[in-house]
Amino acid sequence: TAAGDANIKQPVQLNSTDGLVVASAFLPVHLHRSNDGEWSADWDYEALLSMQTHLRVTRVGTVKWRGWHGNYGSDGSPEAGVPKDEHHKVEACLLPFHCIPVWADPILFGEMYNGFCKGVLWPILHNITSVYSTHSEKVAKDSSDSFEIPFPSSKKNDSHPSTLMSVSSRFHDYSMDDVAMGTIHGDAGKEASLWSAYTAVNRLFADTIVQCFNEGDLVWIHGFHLVILPSFLTRKIPMAKVGIFLHTPFPSSEIFRTLWCREDLLRGMLNADQVGFHLFEYARHFLTCCRRLLGLNYGMIPDQSGGHNLAIEINGRHVAVTSIHAGIEPPVLHQVLNHKSTVDKAISIRNQFRDKVIFCAIDRMESLKGIPLKMLGLERFLHRCPEWVGKIVLIQVGISAFERGDDYVRTKSEILSMVANINKIWPGTVQFQECAESEMRLPQRMALMRAADVVMVTPIRDGLNLI
Repeated sequence: TAAGDANIKQPVQLNSTDGLVVASAFLPVHLHRSNDGEWSADWDYEALLSMQTHLRVTRVGTVKWRGWHGNYGSDGSPEAGVPKDEHHKVEACLLPFHCIPVWADPILFGEMYNGFCKGVLWPILHNITSVYSTHSEKVAKDSSDSFEIPFPSSKKNDSHPSTLMSVSSRFHDYSMDDVAMGTIHGDAGKEASLWSAYTAVNRLFADTIVQCFNEGDLVWIHGFHLVILPSFLTRKIPMAKVGIFLHTPFPSSEIFRTLWCREDLLRGMLNADQVGFHLFEYARHFLTCCRRLLGLNYGMIPDQSGGHNLAIEINGRHVAVTSIHAGIEPPVLHQVLNHKSTVDKAISIRNQFRDKVIFCAIDRMESLKGIPLKMLGLERFLHRCPEWVGKIVLIQVGISAFERGDDYVRTKSEILSMVANINKIWPGTVQFQECAESEMRLPQRMALMRAADVVMVTPIRDGLNLI
């Protein structure tokens, strides 16, 4: 009835006066420093969080600058992040972008990002756990020739896996990397320092958010790097409405329970008012973990709009659990796709492989991305369908994944071996190039995909693929 419809509250509409604080591990900007020490910035349009909105948005995160990962010195970056005496200059150049940098010590942030996030959480979140741990000791150099996409920014990678293979093939000590090395909760051994770094960086984020928070603002946290951030925010600004969104999968309870800090991570997420995932499959795993590990109940509860939301009950409050899909910005893609430099590069690639069907793929060089399986599939295809021999070419771009340690070393050596084997049987079938992520940005990727007939996206397990 009309009276009944009038009693149903309409969804909340946000306008330009509403404030939103978006927290992510990295700010969606590119920094530039001139020779005279002046800093400038521009948007990283590849980052989801750079999308423009009508809301008043303040973005909080760290900045990527040489040595931000803590690997600096004789064997790493010559710099150790943004120099401390130039922090104020970077803050000033980011002010027009409404971006607030979080200043963390590079070594501390490296332990948090490469050690805990990529070394511990990343495999677990992708439903992988192993009681055997390997640790690569060094990364050697290689001078092997590889296909170069004709981009001005491309550089030959001179990493050679031959010595890496000997390193990765050694027998390493049995170390139970998915069980705390001592008392539980990781308060001893290697896990202690990694967990300490993770909590310390999350605490720095909380301090920065408090400084730029205005009453009534929404706080939206992105990524598994900041899972326990809601716990710190509820103590500092309890009136804030906090949401957290994971851009990765979430594992089953059988896998997640192998983490020594499992309860701290779950309670950190549950201190938010809303937890978001890409797929309901991930949300279902999260709900199961909360029930089995924390003994919590969940179900459908009425909302203010007359509908129902899936929520978990904890300490007398309800935490909404949602499944939300990420989108793209077509105007930005169209602009890059039709740019003259993109068109010219695409034509150059087509001319280089004239009269051939071009397959292309861009993957990080880690086992989860499935490049070796792709090579096996290509080899089987050519054996079964010999009529395609000489008519196809696969341009495989491998993004260096040094943060994955020995996994990167083993994956790289395996890929190079398989590529060499395929090209020995069918010369020129696979054109492989390894490059840094900074050398394969959106314009380069769009040029390659514009030139290709088929784009192959074949990860074994993936959350949001950022090809």
